[in-house]
Amino acid sequence: LYVAMDGVRILGTDGEGREIKVGVVQPVRRTSDGEGREPASYAAGLEPAAAFGQRLAVEAHRRGAETARQVAGLGDGAEWIWNLAAEHFPQAVPIVDWFHASERVWTLGRVLPGAGTPETTRWVEQQLARLGQGQAATLAAEWAALPCHGPAASVRDEQVTYFTNQAPRMAYDQYRAAGWDIGSGMVESACKHLIGAREKGAGMRWSDAGAQAVATVRVLLLNDEWTTHD
Repeated sequence: LYVAMDGVRILGTDGEGREIKVGVVQPVRRTSDGEGREPASYAAGLEPAAAFGQRLAVEAHRRGAETARQVAGLGDGAEWIWNLAAEHFPQAVPIVDWFHASERVWTLGRVLPGAGTPETTRWVEQQLARLGQGQAATLAAEWAALPCHGPAASVRDEQVTYFTNQAPRMAYDQYRAAGWDIGSGMVESACKHLIGAREKGAGMRWSDAGAQAVATVRVLLLNDEWTTHD
């Protein structure tokens, strides 16, 4: 069973951004004939992480989290995601989204001396190959010694800190060997079709209550639960 989390920004009535937290739950049945994915279901909340965590945990429970043979938690590096995963799904295998991680490697490559040259491209590709082998912590230690100055040093230090902290969730070689997804596309897609398609139109501004009400209705519809709730 997969549990994935992310956030999507909408605009409030004051013109300021608000984050709606989105969760996706998808059971997978593995049989001798292969793998069968059940329909995904969703949770969404314009609310603090603690409240959203409870909302998502209820949905995961409904889909069989407690009886699943294995659970994986997918997300980017946001602290609230991994705090909720540890609290509500302590048995889950934590997986940082590969594409988010790889983009950070490219971000580092773009500020190194010779950025944009074939040599830099090869360097990035080499780093990604090693990242795929589960060497995140080693890479972070090596990057800390890269010769960077000024703004480039800030970018380098940011990536060193990020990969050092997230390394325990970047054992991509092990995840692939076990057959796990390493990309959180399911929740990124949910952010778009669950929330973005309805609440991010041109000129839209939302009250907190209105945004949550629409998100709740859309969750009920997409979860096929409309007729089971008053």
